Amino acid sequence: MPRAAEDYRFVEGSGLVEELEKEGLVIQSKRVAPDALGAESRGAVLVLEHPLIPFVSYPYEWSFPALKSAALLHLDINLKALDYGVSLSDASAYNIQFIGPNPIFIDRLSFKRYKEGEFWAGHRQFCEQFLNPCC
Repeated sequence: MPRAAEDYRFVEGSGLVEELEKEGLVIQSKRVAPDALGAESRGAVLVLEHPLIPFVSYPYEWSFPALKSAALLHLDINLKALDYGVSLSDASAYNIQFIGPNPIFIDRLSFKRYKEGEFWAGHRQFCEQFLNPCC
């Protein structure tokens, strides 16, 4: 989708993701040629590759402290993003994995350009997937 590619390029140029990578909050990734996936990438504008996550877990498996740390990571990232004119397009708990005890954000394509005055589209999803399970 060309619009999403524009947002990705804006976010990439903002310096946000580089800072979040340095802090270990967002998984590192690099662009690879779209044909790296063969026929599966037909029509893809961008293809990203990231390191293998050693153990994949799901939000419904997490303990309360893990869910809490994932929720706080999500909020921290969104607040930092606003300083760069960026926001998160959603708030899926599935956008976070754990490497050891540390949560890491894995959905680099969830970042989008922030439009002044817009509401956070992920608010309801954040409440459903983070707050409600914690209560």
